[in-house]
Amino acid sequence: FSAGETNTLSNSTIAKYHRVLSSMFKTAVDWGMVVSNPCDRVSPPKNKVKKYDVVYLSIEEAEKMLRLSANEPPQYRNVFPFLLYTGLRRSEMLGLEWRDYDEESATLRINRTVQYIPGKGIVEDTTKNSSSDRYIQLSSVAVETLKAQKKWQLEQRLQFGPIWKDTGKIFTRS
Repeated sequence: FSAGETNTLSNSTIAKYHRVLSSMFKTAVDWGMVVSNPCDRVSPPKNKVKKYDVVYLSIEEAEKMLRLSANEPPQYRNVFPFLLYTGLRRSEMLGLEWRDYDEESATLRINRTVQYIPGKGIVEDTTKNSSSDRYIQLSSVAVETLKAQKKWQLEQRLQFGPIWKDTGKIFTRS
């Protein structure tokens, strides 16, 4: 660090470090390597989680969004109704692969996310937590949207020929 530079860790990060160190020192106490756990004498910071109000679209806003998106190119036109009718997070939608879709049962497995992280680029990861890894039943509108998306992708594949990169993702760029 240069003079005058400050670099602080979040309370969440400090609390995680405290838990790891405390666990390590507890094991050292159990093994007789140290007499006491120094972490017992330090209180980790309270992890105050910011709570955000969830904002939902009104019926009028949703109808307007669908109406406006109907005039967009397919790669955008398919995204809005899909998100609206599935309730997925954007990162979950971007993580979807065709192998996650069971056309026969009209179900979709949600088990990964894709997002852009500044400094790292596009990152694929598992879902937020184990309860986020799930199957959802798709409405007829969501199924029709997936059919339209598949048709668009096939057209793109034909147009781009050998330079088409098949990622297996449902929602892609041209």
